[in-house]
Amino acid sequence: MRTGLTVPSENKYRTLRQIMWLYGEYGYSTEAIRKISKEVNLSVKNVKEILLSGIENMNIADFYVSYADEETEETLTDITSDTDFEPLRVLLATERFNYIKEAFEKLNYRERLVVSEYLAFCPDCFKLKPKKVKLSDIAVKLCLTPDAIENVYKKAINKMRKYLEEKLL
Repeated sequence: MRTGLTVPSENKYRTLRQIMWLYGEYGYSTEAIRKISKEVNLSVKNVKEILLSGIENMNIADFYVSYADEETEETLTDITSDTDFEPLRVLLATERFNYIKEAFEKLNYRERLVVSEYLAFCPDCFKLKPKKVKLSDIAVKLCLTPDAIENVYKKAINKMRKYLEEKLL
């Protein structure tokens, strides 16, 4: 990595992710670092080093990137932000996906079918579909009225919201 931080094993990478997660929760203060240190069973010094490396990695961006275009002329491009290597953002997105997936899996078959069809994603692999389906089309497919499908959809979304609120609080 550009910061000089090398993560030699999967366990150490998990520790880095956990520290970055806790950093997002507690912030960066002396007390927060002590809390993080206790939770990950590392010394305060080690936690500071890992945390600072993770933060530096989130903020480092090359100001100019050079590349050759089609005619092999070298071009410089100004880059003002680099969000691809932010471990905290990646971790939070992964955690959010896992919680939403859990909430979705708590729904019954009909609710899952309606939600996945209406929001245009595969209920098995969660990949997006190219075209969103109208509630009226789902109603025809399931031999129900559009109002009934709308009620199923709203009930399912409320179930998911309630599950997420309970899980995250």
